[in-house]
This record gives sequence, C-alpha cells and structure tokens, in this order.
Amino acid sequence: YHLLAWTIIPLLCNTCLPLDSIEAVMWGSQWAWGYDKHPPLSAWAAELFTNLLDDGGLYLLSQLCIVVAGLGIYRLGRLLSLSGKQALYAVLLLDTVYYYQFISVEFNVNYMQLPFWAWGWYFGIDAVQNKRRISWLGLGVCVALGALTKYIAVFMLVPLFAAWVARGELKTAVRSPGLYLAGAVSILLFLPHLLWMMNHEWITITYGLRRGAGEQALW
Repeated sequence: YHLLAWTIIPLLCNTCLPLDSIEAVMWGSQWAWGYDKHPPLSAWAAELFTNLLDDGGLYLLSQLCIVVAGLGIYRLGRLLSLSGKQALYAVLLLDTVYYYQFISVEFNVNYMQLPFWAWGWYFGIDAVQNKRRISWLGLGVCVALGALTKYIAVFMLVPLFAAWVARGELKTAVRSPGLYLAGAVSILLFLPHLLWMMNHEWITITYGLRRGAGEQALW
C-alpha cells in the first residue's frame, strides 16, 4: 500500500517534480562517473526511471528505495530473533515517520542510500552469525553502492562494528577472510568514481567543504 499510495498521490497532485529530483535527472542525462555535488548512482537511477516512466518514474523510484529498505529491516529483525509480527511492526512503524511520508516524494540521494544501509547491516550480521561468504560479498556491494550514492554511507560500518562488539563477534569478523573480501569488492566497485574524482580536482569533496564553510559563516 505504501508503494502505491506515495507513487500515485504526488503523480496526481504535483504540477512539477521537486527540485532535487529535477537536479538528479539533469545530472543523470550525462552518464558521468560523478557530478559536482554527489557521486553518480542516484543520478543514473533517476535518468533510467525517467526514461522508462516519465515523471512518475521518480515518484516510484523513491518509494521503491523505501520498500526495499523495509525488506532489509524485516530480514534483519528476523535474523535478530524477532518474530515475524515483531519484524513486520518494525517496518510498519516507518510509516509513522514524516521522512517516509510527505517528503518522500522528492527523490534524492538520501532516499537512494536507504536500501544499502538496511541490507548492509543485514549482510554484515548474517556474514558473521551464519558464516556466509555470499553475505560478506553483499556487505561489500552495499558499502560500495552506498558510497556511490552519498559518501556518508560508509558510516553504516560504525553501528555494524558496534553490533559485532556487543554480540562478542568482533574477533570472528576481523579474523574472517570474508571481511577482506568485502573490502576488496567495495574498493573495486568504487574505484572508477575515485579515478573520476582525481581527474576532476576532487570536486565533490571541495563542494562539501565549501558548503560547510558557507553554512558556518551564516551562524
């Protein structure tokens, strides 16, 4: 119901796309490995969905990100021994948060990164708990794709390491070859964007620093 409601309502009511969504489409039309403000993944996705479904594609894309993240939260809850109902309630509670309602119609990097956080945590816990190499691979992919959306996504590793510590699994994780497989996969997938940044004077980094300095000046 969430996917349908928050895709159809803005499609019927909005007269134009939100600013961030328009910006993403304009970037995506260039199919570059980076842009002046952000890494490329959200822009690529915006361009693809707009080509397929026009403006409605962006409303759908934003809600797909939320729904896929919700599936990751459900799987994580089940992995942490929640019952099916408890895990489902955890997901449904997201709809009580304003961020997942009205403003979710504005697709941007923040929504694009949601699935990678949720599934990254799931894969990280599953990899150690059940010793699955495929989950280590999944963690590496999630970290890389998250960083290709917004650099802050690498901080998903902070609560993951905290969870390993709390569960007494940190030594197991650090000694596992899978952790280093995940790191190698992340670096390999992120490398083209890193090379792009090097060839463009680290423009995404300098943009963030300039914007941060500007906001501090206002205060």
